[in-house]
Amino acid sequence: MAFISGPSSVCSSGTQFTVNSVPSGCTVSWTCSTNISFDNQNGNPKTFSANGNGIGTIQATIISGCGNITIPQKEVWVGLFEPNTTELTFSNAYDGQGVFCSNSYGNQFELPVPAINSCYYEYKLTNLAGTQVIDQNYSYTGTGILNDSGLTPGYYLFWVRGISGCEVSDWYSTEVEYIDCSQLYLSLSPNPSATETTISIVSKSNTKIDENIEWDLEVYDSMQNLKTKTQKLKGDKQTINTTGWKDGVYIVRVKIGKEVISEKLVVKH
Repeated sequence: MAFISGPSSVCSSGTQFTVNSVPSGCTVSWTCSTNISFDNQNGNPKTFSANGNGIGTIQATIISGCGNITIPQKEVWVGLFEPNTTELTFSNAYDGQGVFCSNSYGNQFELPVPAINSCYYEYKLTNLAGTQVIDQNYSYTGTGILNDSGLTPGYYLFWVRGISGCEVSDWYSTEVEYIDCSQLYLSLSPNPSATETTISIVSKSNTKIDENIEWDLEVYDSMQNLKTKTQKLKGDKQTINTTGWKDGVYIVRVKIGKEVISEKLVVKH
């Protein structure tokens, strides 16, 4: 069976398409949507060029002495793919909309993408000044989960740009607010620490922590180097030994359920 082969995008510089399995002695005529141009001559293969942006179609007909055969049209993306940021939405692991949570994983954006596999997004999260990239990745489905837990509550910039098989759009940015959605906090005692410190997970609502829930503990130094890590802890307390640690400020981070909570620990001998 004859069909149109070629890429999923038509570029302004020209993109070639071919009808496969054309019988000997036959010719091929072509038509296309108005955002695509070609020389309006029969032939196979044929080069098409973008004269606009958006979804387009290319169709071919095999012409023979015994009759014509119309080939199923091919849907393509034409030209530049720009994100429509008015359709951009944010959500978080606490079922909240419009904001991200600074204390948990699962912060997610959604932005519709055409059902053409040549179109996708590159996105990134930066500080409000745009000078520090916190997370950067690609989305081929129109959704993405950010690797951003442990941020300080406040405003940040979310950036996105569209990529097609031909071109890359400009970056578009919008502000997104991070808030503390946590129901828990850490209590460190003693703090400052000279020999050892007990880390306690405390509920803001004074409810008892489920002792069957496992949690992970990490401590980082001021240069973000991992100092110690313990996984699959249970209960609401854990003691760490700070003997031999250099004086300074450390970050204690606990991952429990969907939450990431942190607190500063001062070591002073």
